[in-house]
Amino acid sequence: MELLGSRGMPRAGRLAAVATAAAATLVAGLGVAALANDGDFATSEIASYALAHFAPGAFGGQCIVFAERVVDAVYRAGGVAHGFPPAGGPQGYYTAFARSGGQLVGEAGPGGYAAALALAQRGDIVQLSPRPAASAGPWTDPGGGHQHTAILLGPASGGAEVIDSNWDLHLRVLIHPLADVVADAVRWRLEIAVWGYGIPGP
Repeated sequence: MELLGSRGMPRAGRLAAVATAAAATLVAGLGVAALANDGDFATSEIASYALAHFAPGAFGGQCIVFAERVVDAVYRAGGVAHGFPPAGGPQGYYTAFARSGGQLVGEAGPGGYAAALALAQRGDIVQLSPRPAASAGPWTDPGGGHQHTAILLGPASGGAEVIDSNWDLHLRVLIHPLADVVADAVRWRLEIAVWGYGIPGP
């Protein structure tokens, strides 16, 4: 699948893209409490916060709620209020991140996962969800339950791990290989999207 938007962008270009995306969101009038360029923190702090505050086996709730709680907490630690819109509706799982100031780092369907993850770094959010067709249509869950959200603990290359909740449907926090997430995407032919918040590193 063709890569869209900022997916082919050099890592150094992500910061400017965050500000551009935030401005576009503001103009669209979506009423988000705070946007990505308001976050004066390194993207990697999202992973650091998750590791410092959630031990493996601790209750984390649903995967998307866990990731959102961590991102919100990092903003809050920097004195900035941040929130996510409800993730309901056929597109809500994806648009909750787009509408909260997330910068789309990479996105691709089956056969394109490596390209989608190429610029992913520590603290980025990795999402899995189905699409009804291999097109630029909305993400949706047709009832199979095959969606997931995880926080990346290192660059996608080189055996990176993620921290997430509810991976095994037990609402508990787990640290495990990113390869598990990619394998699930392959198994269920899901889309992968990578979202960045804060100030990306080199």
